[in-house]
Amino acid sequence: MPRWRKKNPRYVNFDPMTMICQCFGPLKLSHEELQHRPHIIMTKDELQTIVDKDINWMTMDEGAQCMGISKTVYAGTYALARKKIARSLIEWCVLSIECPDTPLAPPVIT
Repeated sequence: MPRWRKKNPRYVNFDPMTMICQCFGPLKLSHEELQHRPHIIMTKDELQTIVDKDINWMTMDEGAQCMGISKTVYAGTYALARKKIARSLIEWCVLSIECPDTPLAPPVIT
């Protein structure tokens, strides 16, 4: 039986509740069609790595230090975030930002 590591708390200074919309999808679809589209859920950690690296132009070292995680974990989280963004653009999926108050749609792609 595998032993799972204890998840360390990460410092994320991004609050998804301050966003205008926590869900991004193809604009030419109706609300009903969007509900049936596959959803990709992006965590706050993944969003923070995108903000740090692509918007604030931080290096991997700086971003990892700000979040309080190792460079390896930071790089993996960043790669996963970029993959989710690319898949949502190419496959016309709905990209949702993880938020505790927002109910998730049924089909979820991770």
